[in-house]
Amino acid sequence: MEQTKWHRIGSWVWPVLLVLTTAAIWGQSLMSGESSSNESGAVRELLVRLFGEGFVGSFLYTYIRKAAHFTEYMVLGAEWTAFRLHRRPGRGTAWLFWAAGPLTAVCDELLQFLSPGRGPAVRDVLLDCSGCACGWLAAWLLCRLLRAAAVHRKKRRGS
Repeated sequence: MEQTKWHRIGSWVWPVLLVLTTAAIWGQSLMSGESSSNESGAVRELLVRLFGEGFVGSFLYTYIRKAAHFTEYMVLGAEWTAFRLHRRPGRGTAWLFWAAGPLTAVCDELLQFLSPGRGPAVRDVLLDCSGCACGWLAAWLLCRLLRAAAVHRKKRRGS
């Protein structure tokens, strides 16, 4: 009975999270180059206050932007994994799981054509796909660990 309750909740939670995350990612891409720079600059300033200018050199500005790309897509990849594991689709729909992250990344970069002061970069698509793959792997490993722990608990109770 409890599993049915969680299944019902998951059947709408994962799609909603996927839509919200994708909207947030695409919303960032639709920001102008100046707005995006200001946002990254604010994060850089926070890091300078926390760690000092010596630690946060000018080179780190680029890494802040790239880390944001990677992290957004890592979250998206983890959500797709959770959604797929929740639904347990057949082999016929597995292509959607594998294609969703990279297709989102390509669309994300293409949206930057619409934003003044920005342009798409193949490097960012590759970075986004890497983040998505790390999210897939992290979520899959977490699910495996949780299932193994549940089986172990069940065996201990039964013994």
